[in-house]
Amino acid sequence: MFDRASGSLRCFQILKSLIELGYKVTFISKYERHFERYVPILQQLGVETYAGDVNALAKSNDLIILPEFDLEKIVRDNFYKTIIISFWDNAEYYLPLIRKYSPESNVIVDTVDIVYLRKIREAELKKDQYLIKEAYENKLREIEVYKNSDSLWVVTDKDGEVISEEVKNVPISIIPNIHPKIKNSKIFEETENLLFIGNFWHQPNVDAIDYFLNEIFPLVQKQLPEIKIYIVGDNVPKHLLSLTTDNVIFTGFVQETEPFLKMARISIAPLRYGAGMKGKVGEALSWGLPVVTTSIGAEGMNLNHYENVVIADNPQLFAKEIINIYDDKVLWNKISKNAKIKVEQNWSPERVEINLRKALAGMGNFVMSIIIVTYNALEYTIQCLESLDKSISPDCEIIIIDNASKDKTVEWLKKYAKKEKI
Repeated sequence: MFDRASGSLRCFQILKSLIELGYKVTFISKYERHFERYVPILQQLGVETYAGDVNALAKSNDLIILPEFDLEKIVRDNFYKTIIISFWDNAEYYLPLIRKYSPESNVIVDTVDIVYLRKIREAELKKDQYLIKEAYENKLREIEVYKNSDSLWVVTDKDGEVISEEVKNVPISIIPNIHPKIKNSKIFEETENLLFIGNFWHQPNVDAIDYFLNEIFPLVQKQLPEIKIYIVGDNVPKHLLSLTTDNVIFTGFVQETEPFLKMARISIAPLRYGAGMKGKVGEALSWGLPVVTTSIGAEGMNLNHYENVVIADNPQLFAKEIINIYDDKVLWNKISKNAKIKVEQNWSPERVEINLRKALAGMGNFVMSIIIVTYNALEYTIQCLESLDKSISPDCEIIIIDNASKDKTVEWLKKYAKKEKI
């Protein structure tokens, strides 16, 4: 559900990139919610799609609506070189089945965010001993899943560092969220008010808006009494809806966030706990919409305070920074411009596709094989390989066939093979 949750949007953008890179892609969704909307979109992209895994849903006591599909038959019949499983809890269920049905497949677990880190932070913030115990118990399960994978994808360097402390012998690739380039450039005078985008199935968002409306927004309104906050997202809990006023507007789910991103002067992300790369932050930055967030909200994105984001970690400072940037056109324009540059240089589809190519090539997923046959021609072999090194992409493999050379070709190739995939 790419228009309802950041993790789903990440998955959708990766699927698009994989198709763009020339891979044959099958997508299997455990859930069937809103399948009539999303399945045709994926099929139009060229993605073979199945929604509603009866056995997985039954295991988690979810309502089953769609007819059953045969996971074993799909996996066995297609001989998948690589299978990517998003989220550790999905991997906990599916990984043993994949090992059984297709033991030759390489399995990548896309962590999306490190759930145990988020849960531990939540428990510590709330000082809840039961939640702390539960978080550490779940950590053991999550780490076990990661250890049983063939490769891990993380969204930030920070997440990679955290996991590498626990999982020593599994390759880790950084595949950040993907944010398409936005041609639109925001104009200070054409903007007003504040914006928060986030689904409220995700508890860090519930906490963030509760915190903002009760501890930060009243301070902002003392200086900017006319300012409004638009809160866009699905499944708003009743205790938050009760805080609705003329200046606090909950929109619920919207088909398109673009009108809100165009209109807003500042995006807020007052997250007090979480992990991974925050989709709401990246999306706003891609529009050149200045973001006021916390250290948690900016974590792992290598953002710089007053350069391409504003960071504040207590209610008084958060309110002060909103008030400051709201009326400071020079600072607003600086952050707006630098935010777009940051996204385009680091998280555009073109940039992330380079990461995907490298990560998949590392699993043996090559889109092209170049075969070189040589015999007693070391000088020309070296020239050929040096030329290829400069011109081919990481998802191409080089196969060298030496026809029993009597010069030093074989000796040189053995050394070369240690640092290149040949």
